[in-house]
Amino acid sequence: MENLNLDTISKTNKIINFSENYKEILESLKNPIKAQNKLLEGIKHYLKDSKIYRDLNLDKIVYYHDFVKKIPTNDYSFYEEYVNKIISGEENCLFKGKPEYYLMTSGTTSSSHKIFPYSEKMLEEYKDFQLEFMSIFSENLPSINLNSATLTLSAKSEVSFINGVPVGYLSGLLAQEPHNIQKSNRYPSKKTINLDNYEEKLQHIITETIDKDIQIISGLPSQVLFLLNELIKKSGNKNIKDIWPNLSCIIYGGTAVENHMQALNQIVGKELLFLGVYCATECPIAVQIPSINSNVKDYYPLFKHALISFSDPAHPNKAPLAVDEVQLGGEYIINISNYNGLIQYNMKDIVKITQIEPYLGIQIIGREGVYLNISAERVSYISIIETITQFKNEVKSDLDHFFVYPTVEENSAFYRWVLFSDDLKNIEENKLANIIDEILMNHSVRYKEYRIDHKFINKSEVKIVPKYLSANFFQKNIDKGQFKMRTIFKSREDFTQYTKTNIPDLENYL
Repeated sequence: MENLNLDTISKTNKIINFSENYKEILESLKNPIKAQNKLLEGIKHYLKDSKIYRDLNLDKIVYYHDFVKKIPTNDYSFYEEYVNKIISGEENCLFKGKPEYYLMTSGTTSSSHKIFPYSEKMLEEYKDFQLEFMSIFSENLPSINLNSATLTLSAKSEVSFINGVPVGYLSGLLAQEPHNIQKSNRYPSKKTINLDNYEEKLQHIITETIDKDIQIISGLPSQVLFLLNELIKKSGNKNIKDIWPNLSCIIYGGTAVENHMQALNQIVGKELLFLGVYCATECPIAVQIPSINSNVKDYYPLFKHALISFSDPAHPNKAPLAVDEVQLGGEYIINISNYNGLIQYNMKDIVKITQIEPYLGIQIIGREGVYLNISAERVSYISIIETITQFKNEVKSDLDHFFVYPTVEENSAFYRWVLFSDDLKNIEENKLANIIDEILMNHSVRYKEYRIDHKFINKSEVKIVPKYLSANFFQKNIDKGQFKMRTIFKSREDFTQYTKTNIPDLENYL
C-alpha cells in the first residue's frame, strides 16, 4: 500500500503534497496578519447576503485590525435568535441559504446543548483542516504511516433531524466522513459509530479492532483510557502492546492530556506520542506542531480557518486585541469568526500566550470563570491539572477521576478533593491531603500566599471514593460529543447540586 507520508492523490486527481502544504501552514503562522486579512475577505464575501452581515455592518470593514477593534464580541446568547430563525425555516440568517447540518456541543460546561447551523462552506473548511492536520502529522511524525489502521472514538454523527437536516456531534461527523485520502483502514464502521447503546457500541468497537494492527487512536483521553481498560478485560492480556504492538500515537482534543498520559503509557506498556488538536464545535482553532515545540500544552493557531482576536478577562469592556498585539505570558479569552456567521464569537476559553516569535503559541488554561477561589487566590484550572498529575506520580497510583471545590465549614476555609480510586483506599486520607496541599502550593503562588502567609486558607481535605462511581457516570454520558466530566466546582453547593443529579450514590461515601 502507498505510504501517505509521500505525495498522494485526492479523488479530484489533484496532487496533494504534504510537504508543500505544511510549508503553507508555517507561512501563515509566520505572517498571521496577511493570513487573517485574506480570511476576513473570504468570510465577508461568503456572508455578504446574510442578516448577520447587515446587522454588524461588515460592509464597512476592510482590514483585520479594523474588524477586531470595531466589531463587538458576543457569546452564544447573541446568536441564539439567529439560530432559532434558521431552525424555523428562515434563510440567509448567519450565512447564505439553508444549513447542511446542525452540530451540537456536549453541554459539559452549561446546562444545555448549543446548536450551530453548518453551511456547506464550513463543512468544506473541516475537510481542508483534516488535510492540513495530515500534513502536520506527516511532517512531524514521519515514522508513522498515515495508512496505518486508525481507531477513532466519537459520538454519533446523527442523533435527530430538524426539518430534514441532520443534527449530530462534530466528532461523529469527522469520524464518519474523513478526508477522501484517509478513508481506508479506519475503524469503527459507520454502523458502529451510530449505535445508540454505548455498551453495545464498545463491544462492537472491540470486536472490529481486536485483531487489527491499530497504530493510531483518536479521541478524548478519558474515552481512550476507558476503551483500553475494557479491551484488557476482554482479552485477558497484561497490556495493550500485546494486542496492538504497533500502537504509537494518541491524537486527542477537548481536554488536557497531562492528567492521563501516565495511565495511557502504563496500560499500553510503552511510551506513546501525543498530538493535540484544539478543534471545537464552532471551528478548528489550533493544533500542536512538535517540530516547533514538543510541549504537549502548546498549540499554534490555524489562521487560515479561524479569524482570531483576544479579550482581556480583567477588562471585558476594552476592545479586543489582534494577534500581533498580545503580550508574552498574557492570559486572554479567545474569540473566533468563521464562515458559519459566527463573528467575534466569545469561545469562553482562556489561553496563555507562550510564544510570540517566530510563531504565536498558546496554551489552553481553562474556561472563563472556571477557577478555585475562596480568599481571592484564584487558582487556575491548569494549576489544578498540574497538581493532580504530580500527585499521581508521587503516590504512584492512577485516579479514575477527581473533584475539587472550595468550602467554608465550622469557620474553616479549605479545598476538598474527592478522589475516585480503589488503589488509595488503604492510605490515610490526612497523609494524602498533606501531599496534595504541598504540591498545590508549588503550582500556585497565590494559593501558597493565602494558605501560608495570610493563613486565610487551611489545609486541604481529601476523600477517597470507589472508582466505579465515576466509571458508571462516564459510561452513561460517553456518547455525548466531546463529553468531559466536570472536575472543578465554585462552591460546596455547586458540587452538591451536580453530584446529586449525576452521581447520587456518591453522597454515601462523603
